[in-house]
Amino acid sequence: MPLTPKFISMAATERYLGLRGRKFINQQRLDLLDEKLADVRKIVTDAGLIHTLIEFDAYQPNVVREFIANLHEAEERDDGVVVYVRGSLIDFSPSLINSLYCIPGFEEDPNWMEEDIDKVCGFLTNGQINRWENMSSKYLTKTNQVLYMLVCSNWIPSMNYTSMNQKHLKFVYMLHHHEGGFDFGKLVYDQIIAMGENTKTKRTRRIMFPTLIQQAIHFQRIIPSDTRNDEFTGLPKLVVKDIKAGRGTGADSSTASLEEDINRTIESLKAIRIRLRRGEYAPYAQT
Repeated sequence: MPLTPKFISMAATERYLGLRGRKFINQQRLDLLDEKLADVRKIVTDAGLIHTLIEFDAYQPNVVREFIANLHEAEERDDGVVVYVRGSLIDFSPSLINSLYCIPGFEEDPNWMEEDIDKVCGFLTNGQINRWENMSSKYLTKTNQVLYMLVCSNWIPSMNYTSMNQKHLKFVYMLHHHEGGFDFGKLVYDQIIAMGENTKTKRTRRIMFPTLIQQAIHFQRIIPSDTRNDEFTGLPKLVVKDIKAGRGTGADSSTASLEEDINRTIESLKAIRIRLRRGEYAPYAQT
């Protein structure tokens, strides 16, 4: 029995209070008529993700926050969960997300995280950089700058548009090389579930996928309005090609992050360890 028309429990109410001051990582959309983005459009279409960039509505910040607050206590159903949202139970699952964005079927999910990061860097920079340790956003081709920005806003959200991340780079590489479809729904679902399980992070951490969450709700139910607090945001901004590597017009600036710098150092050390095992450092080759 729900505690109130908005919250499933007192714990959900407390989680909402913790989320109330949080900002959002706003998703971006792609202009189908912009010829400057024709190359980006083709890559995304071939990868099966075009609808994640063109099917957009405004979202209600408080409805999205309520969804996340109740998500931790959602009941399991089939391949996902059912979430309480203003008097209704909303299905939320990888298969629903795939259906919402017309993601094509796939026989086997590509193991894109196993790609060699040095090879990825070389491809995405058109051969300018062939070692992860030397990688910087300024070396990405203009097309891959846009794709990297879309990864950070729409697919694996992060506020660090200019800080290079191995997972983000490998995802862009996968977009170029895998046209057989992949489980986009599971990629997003797992991130949102993790966000719902960890709402006590720093208040500077932003809420991911607000537009997607709103669309998943509206796909199933008309949500009763609380006229006092239910303002809608505007539509997501159009992504553009920009001279600033890894960033688009209007992108928020990111301050230095100790966590990001530590993660980058860890990833660099892992790459060195792999090269040692392969014997790529001649004087230290294993015998």
